[in-house]
Amino acid sequence: MRRYPPQTLAKMARSRRGKIMGFVRDGVRIRLLAAAAITALAIATPVRAQEGQRREYNVEAQNLGDALRTVSRLSGREVIFTAEAVEGKNAPRLRGTYTPDDAVRALLEGSGLTAEFRKDVVLIRGRSEAPGEVANDPAAQSEILVTGSRIRGAQSASPVISISRDEIESAGQRNITDVLAAIPQNFTGGQNPGVGQGVGGSNNTSSATSFNLRGAGPDATLTLLNGHRIAYNAQYQAIDVSSIPFSAIERIEIVPDGSSALYGSDAVAGVANVILRPDYDGLLTDVKLSGSTDGGAETQQYGVLAGATWASGGFMVAYEFERSTAIYGRDRSYAKAPSPGLTLYPSLKHHNAAVSGHLSITSNLNFRVDGLYNKRWSDRYSPVDSRADYLLNGIHIATDTEAFAIAPSLELKMPNRWQATLSGSYAQDHSRFNQEQFLNGSLRAGTYICYCNTAGTVEINADGPLFTLPGGDAKVAIGAGYRANHFQETRQKIHASQEISYGFGELSLPLIAPDVGIPLVRRLTVTAAVRFEKPSQGDGVATPKLGLVYSPTSGFEVRGTWGRSFRTPTLFQQYQSKVVALFTAASRGGSNYPSGSTVLLLQGGSPDLKPEKASTWSTSVALDPSWLPGLHLEATYFDIDYSSRIVAPVGQAARALSNPAYADLITFSPSASDIADVLAGGTPVNTTPTPFDPSKVVAIIHNQNLNVASQTLSGVDVSGTYRFSLADDSTVTLSLAGSYLDSKRRLSALQPELPLAGVVFNPPHLRARAGAVWRAGPSTLAAYANYISGVEDTRVVPTNRVEGMTTVDISGRHSFTRGPRLLRGLTVSVTIQNLFNVKPDTIVQQSLVAESPYDSTNYSPLGRVVAFSLSKSW
Repeated sequence: MRRYPPQTLAKMARSRRGKIMGFVRDGVRIRLLAAAAITALAIATPVRAQEGQRREYNVEAQNLGDALRTVSRLSGREVIFTAEAVEGKNAPRLRGTYTPDDAVRALLEGSGLTAEFRKDVVLIRGRSEAPGEVANDPAAQSEILVTGSRIRGAQSASPVISISRDEIESAGQRNITDVLAAIPQNFTGGQNPGVGQGVGGSNNTSSATSFNLRGAGPDATLTLLNGHRIAYNAQYQAIDVSSIPFSAIERIEIVPDGSSALYGSDAVAGVANVILRPDYDGLLTDVKLSGSTDGGAETQQYGVLAGATWASGGFMVAYEFERSTAIYGRDRSYAKAPSPGLTLYPSLKHHNAAVSGHLSITSNLNFRVDGLYNKRWSDRYSPVDSRADYLLNGIHIATDTEAFAIAPSLELKMPNRWQATLSGSYAQDHSRFNQEQFLNGSLRAGTYICYCNTAGTVEINADGPLFTLPGGDAKVAIGAGYRANHFQETRQKIHASQEISYGFGELSLPLIAPDVGIPLVRRLTVTAAVRFEKPSQGDGVATPKLGLVYSPTSGFEVRGTWGRSFRTPTLFQQYQSKVVALFTAASRGGSNYPSGSTVLLLQGGSPDLKPEKASTWSTSVALDPSWLPGLHLEATYFDIDYSSRIVAPVGQAARALSNPAYADLITFSPSASDIADVLAGGTPVNTTPTPFDPSKVVAIIHNQNLNVASQTLSGVDVSGTYRFSLADDSTVTLSLAGSYLDSKRRLSALQPELPLAGVVFNPPHLRARAGAVWRAGPSTLAAYANYISGVEDTRVVPTNRVEGMTTVDISGRHSFTRGPRLLRGLTVSVTIQNLFNVKPDTIVQQSLVAESPYDSTNYSPLGRVVAFSLSKSW
């Protein structure tokens, strides 16, 4: 298989009348608001790209490298990979009608490898690495950038989870909420639509869907879109990924490891990067209909994906409309009696749109721009007494969210394989929250709040080789940037901004490669990174990270990382209203105080909050045995020591004066100046029957947001895939992924350390997912088993055991590649989630009606869901 430089490919394209397209480079892409710009930039006549043309393939089962070369030769599509990437891997027989890209996907199924599809270039790499030798090829050098490194072609020492579009479609997942719920490392509490009331740190403010790796909080997982930061959703510094059209997603890459040295604030538990399709050639329409057999969750989803490619660029435009009905307590046997009128899962409606495009301005200069737009509505109802009617006594909450983002970039290829990138982004997310409180059929009170977020970023970075080592080129990435966030909350009249300047550097040193010939050291690479962020107010934070990749022999690899990460306080945590409430000393647990003694209780924001900080490390072992081709096994141990967490630390204010664990949070016998300072910083509220008298104040209880909590998280992730062929040339791929988590938290220095994992409304100890996928030409059948372990309900005495859930999903898909024109390009799929209709175990409701009668952060009320999907490529 020959490799051609870009200049040669350009000549070939002209000589073959555009049938072979030129190399294009990957990077960041365009979303909705840039559609006009992309149209103006489309200076070349769009030609149908070769990757969209179907042909008949009959490739015998053989080693993967030879099979990929055969497909490359037959299709004219350049496929680039290293010998190490395909070593010991076999491909199944390929028989049927495919596009070149689909043929490559079929060969890679279950191999542990992923493909980067560009014009006439397909780049093959491992799920957690970028191929070394491919990175030395000039054509491929500008293509590969893996989440987990800022250096093109560098291997990440951190584990990387990659979820491809093909895997999503084979599993029959309907939307990105389904995808996140199936990731063992992700906790479905936090800011997600199914979370009910009364569940501690989780919330359902805007019915958004957000990542929450390890259950450390959605604000401790950095979520990127094509490598860009976008605006936070609502008040808790989470990113709403449900705003992305499902058909626009190419893949999702997750680094479940502290990564602030590379990406900055929020990357404590890790990074999730949702990557869009870089372009598309043609038109794809799709319809998805689904519903729960128990009632509710009736969903309609309609989507359009269109685009074009040409010799110097391409673009993609995606639009999606979705509407789903609510699930009420009366729809579920376990909630019908206690909470018939309670919304267990809100009704949702949204319009999503995205655009992604790229243009080669010159042979060395590329322009890319991404755009995203989302409009979403949700409704939920909470009756608060046994009459189960919110109009008689209850609450109606309606939210509507409007968000957009735009992110242009310029990439300049420089001599000696260096590349510089100038990028920027601007994004807004306005979530409007409208709460209506009813009593006896009358509206008694209404609350309207806009959680309005704006974000902007400008960054310049460059990367390239420095010198040559025995294992390859030593490479470096350097960069600097400016980031600004603005938050407005209309009820408390918060208008706050945060400006941050930063710089970073990363180094990759491949010390030993296989051809060096050192016994028991086949490959050895050392990585190092550091980042410094300086806010406009306060001290700067420096975060280093070190990594090691060691392979003693072919098919066996050990990776390790150590680093520090941090999270900047949210603007809501800093500037939410501060209340100074006056209570009697007796009501706060005081005794032996003079009659009439009072205390001041501080609650709310703290402008002087410091960043939360963490020390993280991980060790991974990967095995690809030559004696069993098609098998890939990986295990990772992780540890996070998280300090200076921001909490309101007095959990039981009624016992504040009597519980010695709160002693360090109380100012006893405060002076007049102490009292004056406290009153000057907040809004006074007198709950006592007598006027305020400073001389009667015997204590000040500090329950405002403080950097006093600590948390530890540790555990093991495991994953494995095994692919083999059957006698009829079909293939079977078996997979297993699981995560065991142990986490504990101490709210303040004198309080005891208590478990989090395995406790109600917190992540379970164990989540796992096992699957089997059978593939024969255009047909696919899949089955998955999902396990979420039980939790302990420590709110009651004695502690109550809440049983876990084991569910089974099945899916079937068939693509018509032959027959009448109307059928060609048609794909039909049927999915049943939770086949046996397993129901969540019930818990004690603290308020008998308004709280979900199950752990809504871990277990779903959807029940058995039947989904039908129809898509047509035109």
